[in-house]
Amino acid sequence: MAILKGDWSRLVLVAGGGDDGFDGAVADGGGREPFPLVVTTAKDLTGNLRRNLMRARRRGEAVDRALFATSRRVTPRTREKLHSEARKLDVTLLQIYDQDWFAQRLYREPSWCQRLLQLTGRPRALSPFPITRRPVLGDRILGRERETRWLQQRAGDCLLVGAPGSGKTFLLRALVLQGQALFKVDDDREQIANDLRELRPPAVIIDDAHVDPGQVERFVQLRTEVGSNVRVIATSWPGAAVAVQNALQIPSSEVLGLHLLDADTVIEIIKSAGIGGPDELLYHIRLQAGGRPGLAATLSHMCLAGDVRRAVSGEGLVDQLAPQLSRMLDVQDATSFLASFALGGDAGVRLERVAVQLRRPLDDVSACLAQLAAAGVVMERANRAVSVVPVPMRWVLVRRFFFGGAAAPDFRPFLNIVEDAHCAI
Repeated sequence: MAILKGDWSRLVLVAGGGDDGFDGAVADGGGREPFPLVVTTAKDLTGNLRRNLMRARRRGEAVDRALFATSRRVTPRTREKLHSEARKLDVTLLQIYDQDWFAQRLYREPSWCQRLLQLTGRPRALSPFPITRRPVLGDRILGRERETRWLQQRAGDCLLVGAPGSGKTFLLRALVLQGQALFKVDDDREQIANDLRELRPPAVIIDDAHVDPGQVERFVQLRTEVGSNVRVIATSWPGAAVAVQNALQIPSSEVLGLHLLDADTVIEIIKSAGIGGPDELLYHIRLQAGGRPGLAATLSHMCLAGDVRRAVSGEGLVDQLAPQLSRMLDVQDATSFLASFALGGDAGVRLERVAVQLRRPLDDVSACLAQLAAAGVVMERANRAVSVVPVPMRWVLVRRFFFGGAAAPDFRPFLNIVEDAHCAI
């Protein structure tokens, strides 16, 4: 239970849970009834899930969502059976935590590793679990059928390109669940070589290769040295795609860009994550996601965990994107750069004026904006001014930068460079 609280902060143990279908309960925080966590060590996973959900229903519980945890390994076929069994009862199974998940989580937390397993050695470098801050809700892939087929048809190295939150990691996780790939989660050459020899994965996924394209070159070299025929699947943001493609030495035919999803598909993703309404909440999540399923899942998870205000306000969106944008721009805090444009509102600010105000070279500001545009967080208006998107990010950036304490800069000089003072206000 304590391990799962890392993903569900409002999760609590239910005393006597074996009698009412609830081994644990997650408070919604939005006025809805708590939803159950079903835990089992028994062999009959689907039967146990069905019995617990029906037991909760007989006691009058309005169960429409649930979590499931087991100490056993869950195969892709069993995983689908669990989801199917839940759907028969009109319940959305938000997440399945199995033996592999718990093993990986224990490995990554030394205190638990020592306490429960008496292990102090380092974990594997190749893992079925990616390094990501975003939650994984469910196993259904919506709106990416063409991309799924493309990945399954590849025989050699390939590159998946998409803006942050476009669903690259979730899409590749489907290959992992089918036993077709593992994620590289460590740079230790010796451990990687040992894992390649011992695990013999068909493919290795180098996620977020744009952070360090050199890691792709190092892995390819090590692959040759070990004598492995494993193929590489890398992911990258658009701004660094060419560098990663060159590191892989692959033609353009082996590079696939992820398009933004339409509004209806995003709404379907939000609902499949367990958010049924109200319509205003669905609208806010869809607006901030901007066609990106990963962001839609993240914001949905915030709401399910009881933090609706943070999700709707834009705070959660900025917290998710800011660290990644800072690494991409190689700056300490990307919010300080973005806040200057956010202050301009819909009308935006011209980049040359921001460059003068921040006392940075125009070429430097222009290069940063090109990367931010590829990441989907800024757009150029008709008058060549630049504004921040999605809209809810703006007030968060302005508040944190211009009103973040005694060291915050004076916002008044920046008001003099915006395109429209009314938009700024």
